[in-house]
Amino acid sequence: LITYSPPVPQTVDEEIGDNGTFVIYSDDPDENPVTITLLGNGGGDFEYPDAIIDCPEEPSPPTTLTLDGSDSYDPNGYAIVDYEWSLTDLPVGSTGELEDTADNHADLYLDIAGDYEVQLVVTNEFGVRSAPATCRMDAIPEDDIHVELLWDTHQADLDLHMLNGDAEMFQRPDDVCWCNPHPDWGSSGSADDPRLDIDDIAGSGPENINITTPADGEYPVRVHYFDDNGDGAVTATVRFYLYGNLEATYSRVMDRNEIWEVGTIRWPDAVVIDEDNEPYPASVRTCNAD
Repeated sequence: LITYSPPVPQTVDEEIGDNGTFVIYSDDPDENPVTITLLGNGGGDFEYPDAIIDCPEEPSPPTTLTLDGSDSYDPNGYAIVDYEWSLTDLPVGSTGELEDTADNHADLYLDIAGDYEVQLVVTNEFGVRSAPATCRMDAIPEDDIHVELLWDTHQADLDLHMLNGDAEMFQRPDDVCWCNPHPDWGSSGSADDPRLDIDDIAGSGPENINITTPADGEYPVRVHYFDDNGDGAVTATVRFYLYGNLEATYSRVMDRNEIWEVGTIRWPDAVVIDEDNEPYPASVRTCNAD
């Protein structure tokens, strides 16, 4: 039994940190000697382990990042034996999460644009924990056009659509959606072609459509509530990012098989023309035959 009584502050503002070590020598062939670190009132001049995250500042969603904490160290030379990762902030509507957090690396899935924050606490071989290191990332879309769809229930299936000019819903090749995810638009290779990068068939989203370098024209954006899977009415939210900036956000309550005309992107003006019409019943539910 070890009794350790560090000095006690006499006032609220008084800082009396204290630290020391207790070394036990024995005939144990595996652990001799054993050193016990004693800390009181913050430890005074004791040097704690230092958690370090190699932090990317502006990743582009959707993507999976591998965060690296291998530069973490103990200034006293003790081994770092535990890495505790936590996701402390993420954008509203994101379902991103940390994975593979058992060692000095962790994977973070960035599903939508916005701010994410991850913390890392490391522990040395004597059980002494570091202060948390913080990595804050602003996920910014790298495509010139990036449109996100989210909703507030967990079973419904909503679909994001983007039309080329005056095209009709579900008309190939001019409606990019779940049944036409990578159409060929324009004539300058793939840079002006839209991509449905995420199609969420049962959840709260997100879905997103991107164009790296759009051709001049207008791009109407629509939402189709394909199936409720028992969820009933949902609130859908669409966010428009142009050149990486959030230009417009719209929300609507929708029922099964309704279409919502959200807004139209005009290019190269890089503006969103407001529509935000009342949802109406869909007469078509899948793409036309090729």
